[in-house]
Amino acid sequence: MPSHCPSSPRPPFRLVPWDTDFLPCLKQDILRATSGKPGEAVVVFMHDRPRRYLTHLFRHDPEQARPCLLPRLFTVRELVSAIREEHNPVPRREARRLDRIALLSACVRRLAADDAELASRLATIDEAHFFPWGGLLADLLEECLTQGLTPDDLRHTEGEVAPFGAALLASLGRIFTVWREELEHAGLTTPGLDAFTVAEDLDARRAAPADDDELPGFLQGRAIFLAGFSTLTGTEESLFHALWRHGAQVYLHADPALAAGGARSQGSQGSQRPQGDALRSAHWSCGDLARWITEWKADVELACPPSEKTPRLHFFAGYDLHSQMRALREDLDDAQAQPPEAAAEQQGMPGLGSVAVVLPHSDALLPVLHTLPDKACNISLGYPLDRSLLFRLVETVLKLRATRRVDGCAYWRPLLDLVRHPYLRLLGVPDSSGKTVSLRELLRRMERRLSAGDRYVSHSALLQGAFQDLEDSGQDLPDSGKELARAVLHAMIDAWSGVASPAGLAAALAEVCELLLSYGEDASAHDPAKTPERTGSSLWQRFPLDAECLLRLTQRVIPELKDNAMADAVLPWPLLEAILTGLVRAERVPFEADPLTGLQVLGMLETRLLRFSRVHLVEATDDRLPGAPVRNPLLPDSLRALLGLPDTHRRDQLSAYTFHRLLAGAEDVFLYWQEGVQPSGLFEGKKERSRLVEALIWHEEQVRKRRLVPGEPPLRTAAPEIRPPAQSRRTVTKSPAVRRAVEALLSRPWSPTRLDAYLACPLRFYYEHVCGLRPPDDVAEGDDPASVGELVHSALRRFYEPWLGKTVRREELDALALQDIFLEDLRASDLAGALPPESAAMLRIAGPERLRAFLRAQPDETRILRLEERFHCGLEVRGRVRTLGGTLDRV
Repeated sequence: MPSHCPSSPRPPFRLVPWDTDFLPCLKQDILRATSGKPGEAVVVFMHDRPRRYLTHLFRHDPEQARPCLLPRLFTVRELVSAIREEHNPVPRREARRLDRIALLSACVRRLAADDAELASRLATIDEAHFFPWGGLLADLLEECLTQGLTPDDLRHTEGEVAPFGAALLASLGRIFTVWREELEHAGLTTPGLDAFTVAEDLDARRAAPADDDELPGFLQGRAIFLAGFSTLTGTEESLFHALWRHGAQVYLHADPALAAGGARSQGSQGSQRPQGDALRSAHWSCGDLARWITEWKADVELACPPSEKTPRLHFFAGYDLHSQMRALREDLDDAQAQPPEAAAEQQGMPGLGSVAVVLPHSDALLPVLHTLPDKACNISLGYPLDRSLLFRLVETVLKLRATRRVDGCAYWRPLLDLVRHPYLRLLGVPDSSGKTVSLRELLRRMERRLSAGDRYVSHSALLQGAFQDLEDSGQDLPDSGKELARAVLHAMIDAWSGVASPAGLAAALAEVCELLLSYGEDASAHDPAKTPERTGSSLWQRFPLDAECLLRLTQRVIPELKDNAMADAVLPWPLLEAILTGLVRAERVPFEADPLTGLQVLGMLETRLLRFSRVHLVEATDDRLPGAPVRNPLLPDSLRALLGLPDTHRRDQLSAYTFHRLLAGAEDVFLYWQEGVQPSGLFEGKKERSRLVEALIWHEEQVRKRRLVPGEPPLRTAAPEIRPPAQSRRTVTKSPAVRRAVEALLSRPWSPTRLDAYLACPLRFYYEHVCGLRPPDDVAEGDDPASVGELVHSALRRFYEPWLGKTVRREELDALALQDIFLEDLRASDLAGALPPESAAMLRIAGPERLRAFLRAQPDETRILRLEERFHCGLEVRGRVRTLGGTLDRV
């Protein structure tokens, strides 16, 4: 067991080669250091998932004496919180994002009283315009705290950022000082402030006499293991260095070249400090680890020998996500088809599954889950709340609020999305007889009225019209159902009309959630015809993922809107909408992370310290792995080094380390990506494969001493089946019924439009005119050429009527008179309100101009014989007379 006094020698770093299992090796060293009593150990991980696996290993170890206590397992944030609570037991509430922005607004305005430049910039913006800058500033200050940095004022940045951002950076050091004081005074804290305070306290204790340089009480007398960190923040480095000085053991999972050629494996005597050449020979993605070893002047020893195995690489270039999913399914099916003994040999971790589907981003989670042959898998990725059906409902409500007119009429499209939403169709309420009353039929009636109505609709009139439609059809809705329908429209529309603050936003959102919870009953729950097992079951019990989304909204988003320093601030609606959508997009709905055996679906960062014999990495594109550079309007990447903050290169190096560490321990690696047209700054193109994958392909070509041919193993490509369009002619049999329908059409005059339709496509003519098929009714949102044509014809008829039967000279045609007639007819019609605003404005301007051009093109003299007169002409065809008819504009 390591000694825990300051005079004890600092233990060497223990390096587990990244092609071997980390956690079993760590487990054995914990047992060795604690003499078989793991409860005397403390293990610190960078995230939670390795803790679950280590617990699983201890629990299922047949050689472990029982009963026994497990090690005390911490994540870094949990360890920092525990140390902070011991040193300062006064509880502090964590400042959430809106608290931080409100506090920063007060700090900046306080500093502006003594800063003319900042005051002049601040005078031009209000709270709504400060909010996005406040969010960026809060993130920057939190990052400085996490890195253990006290920033200085950053001046002369006007050429890099916007003027107000430059003013904030010029006062950054003072803002940091005042902000920290205000947080302490208000009894608030942040994770970064906790880490900064703990690091400050440790540095102070280090400078104090030796008897004060002690570990926190809950760490004293325990073997401490810092497990698997690859890069450290400033505060983590201060904390870990203090623990290391007290005998904490640092475990690395990296390229064994970091231990140098003379480093001794486990069981040998002594260790060796790696030399500069050895550090440089290690994989480039381990640069942060090499820097860590050098700065701490640490010795490194191998905890176990490397396996010296290299993974078999399989590449697949698809043309979209669907082609990747197809290849993934084929590879997983091939793995399942292996004989049991072959599958058993691939188990990399005893008792745990060793097949992982890794996603650099959660966007591909649902397509992957749909593709997996075995649905009983372990999913550690969180499902984005903003991709749920619940957020679709909230988004629809927000659109209704944003597009609602002063007279209360709502735009028809979001209202149609509302009545079509599945949640509303599943709501129900029991009537007096105990039978569930559903709103399905009422919502269908509302949908029909919306599709055949105007662009702006009164939702109350729409509801009354739907009630009347049900009564006319003999399907009267009970009073309880009518009350539920009114409650739905109130919660979704009326409750949002007066929202002007985050607290009001929380109240309106809470009413929506309360409605869903109160009336979210299964429509069959009160139906006596259903089986007893279904009686009393609720909607949310049947849909657990939707229930978890609703829980996140009620217990995370709504409290944050309601309980913050700017809850009662009056803000414009676009900002309130942005606040709500920002909070929702930050939420992830967790899946059950069990079982730990079998197929695993993970994110890239969650694979750290874990080993899988088969790895399937989907969407290995450059914008996901290592990731596209992020443009920060307040602190661009070019200015981060001035504050000592890590830049994009450090982020890319961490992504590369995670990628290569995962691949090093695998036996088979399948990499899938999509590629095609190179993306440009003007047009969106197909994605390109990751630069990390490109390096692997290049290395594979060096080994084979030839270029890899696309389409041949190991570089497979998608081969879509391209078939020529079907050329078969479709015919319709002229049955007696069809003949009668055609004769009925031919008995009436045929217009030129109908004749053109037949000559263009007889089959389409059959469907449209014989069968009477029509497109579904829908509100006309675009242009209406037919109505515009009727308006022009009407104006020309009125203009030429005084010359009917007379000869008119071109100079007698008054263009202004025709313009007045056209605009008068336009005002009298409802065409201007039915067209989109830009089309209506264009019609007002272009219509008179086109008519003036029409008059200028007239002959010198014209005799007007007929105006808008219908003509008919009979033609004898095979002994039968067919009539052609139509309207002639002018003769």
